[in-house]
Amino acid sequence: MKQHPIRISLAFLAVAVGFSEAATAFLVDVGFDSAEGYSADASGDLQGQPSAGNQWGGDVTEKIRVTSSVFQAGDQSVWIIPDLVTGKVRNYLDVGTLPNRFTLKFYWRPSGTTSGDAVVYLSQFGSDITTAVGPWIQFVASGTVYQIKYVENGTVKNIKLGMDPIVYAGNWWEVEIVGDLTSHTFDFYLDGTLEKSGLGFRNTFPADLATSLSHIGLQASNTGASDHYFDEISVVATTADVPSGSRWGRAALLILLMGSVLWWSRRRVGVGAA
Repeated sequence: MKQHPIRISLAFLAVAVGFSEAATAFLVDVGFDSAEGYSADASGDLQGQPSAGNQWGGDVTEKIRVTSSVFQAGDQSVWIIPDLVTGKVRNYLDVGTLPNRFTLKFYWRPSGTTSGDAVVYLSQFGSDITTAVGPWIQFVASGTVYQIKYVENGTVKNIKLGMDPIVYAGNWWEVEIVGDLTSHTFDFYLDGTLEKSGLGFRNTFPADLATSLSHIGLQASNTGASDHYFDEISVVATTADVPSGSRWGRAALLILLMGSVLWWSRRRVGVGAA
């Protein structure tokens, strides 16, 4: 039976696409939408939502709420409002044990330019953020600028400073945190641009290290007039990094293999015609 070269090429392409799809399977996907059971009514505190499925734990307060007035996708997002009450209030969701290598992705929308903070973090224990905490990202409105920071061993360090509200306020920004539980480090991307790499977890001392990560947390810190919105929180498993040389080598090998199959197929067609 003659094999058509185009069919063979498409078969290779289908295999490649199949591997790509498998690598991006969602482990966590929270959009805060009404279809997921989240409510944005006057008492739409994130505590206890949604009515069916995974429940958010944490502090009972209206400081972290679901809203339908602003969203990146779907019909709702979550709204962190630093100025409603004093203190630090957090909600957390048990998402099951994450793999050693993972990518946490979400969208952030700042509004206002005074002194309100919001935090997104991953931890081993939802109610305890003193030990076993992984990436801890702090979104800060300071004076007339925005800042993005992280905490490593109790020390606040900078990721991105001097962010002009004229550019950033009122817009959705894609955040990606590529984490490694083995090395207890992560890389931080903003809208697809790598801002910092090799950043440390909040807890890196041997006695406090996380042996696993299973909770996503949202925290409102300090008081002020800056609001922060978050939407479309997801986690995917991250495959081991492949050195660029290996990627090019594999690509060259695939091209060579496909070329050989194409040549062989055409030769068979020519032989058959003869």
